[in-house]
Amino acid sequence: MLTAARTYYVRPDGSNANNGLADNAGGAFLTIQKAIDVVASLDLSIYQVTVIVRPGGGGNLHGGNLLKNYVGALAPIIVGDETTPGNVVVDGNGASAFISDNVRPWHIRGMRIRATSAGSGFDASSGGIIYFQKIDFQTFNQGYAHMRASGAAIIAATGNYTISGDAGFHLLAVNNGYMANYLAGTVPLTGTLNFSQGFAYANQGGVLYTSGMTFNPAGATVTGPRYAATSNGVIATGGGGANYFPGSIAGSISNGGIYG
Repeated sequence: MLTAARTYYVRPDGSNANNGLADNAGGAFLTIQKAIDVVASLDLSIYQVTVIVRPGGGGNLHGGNLLKNYVGALAPIIVGDETTPGNVVVDGNGASAFISDNVRPWHIRGMRIRATSAGSGFDASSGGIIYFQKIDFQTFNQGYAHMRASGAAIIAATGNYTISGDAGFHLLAVNNGYMANYLAGTVPLTGTLNFSQGFAYANQGGVLYTSGMTFNPAGATVTGPRYAATSNGVIATGGGGANYFPGSIAGSISNGGIYG
């Protein structure tokens, strides 16, 4: 059981044989997954645990970072560089970068995430919960999403973020998954981006609540459908209108879907 707040470090010159408690090659972990595993083995009590990922730390993964349940009052934080998220790049390398399957909340902050071949950025299912901010969503395969929530899972923004790469979907809520991005903030987009399945997509009772956001494609070219709400999926923009989401193709509503 912890008796004080604790910080772990992940560095490209670290080792998973270390204890993770020092910000140097002899103390830090090599992988984010090792830090997650250690946090899950503790009783956090009432104290905050933070995992600091240094530039180059985390790197290319094999199977993604699997978030795990923990004992304690406060959700752990995994943080890279909140000033310049591109300094800390996490690549799912064939899997989703961060996976939450029936897991209590974790906070992910200050990094660029991508998947070079397959997988989503954040993939939450079966009641898993991910909170995030200062994330730069880079390129994902067109069959996947920057964020995917399913099975009563929740993905929610707690601060601003950016988009610098494309994917099949930016926001994907299916099978009663819930996604909440309602910070009344601006999300800058850069580059030539294609969301071939839909920038925002809600299916099978999934809910996207994005009221008050401004998705700013200034300087970017965004192609693909703006949205799709189908099979009782709900997309709530707070009256943002048909052009609320970026894209080159009008959005669609079908089979009991709701958009408004």
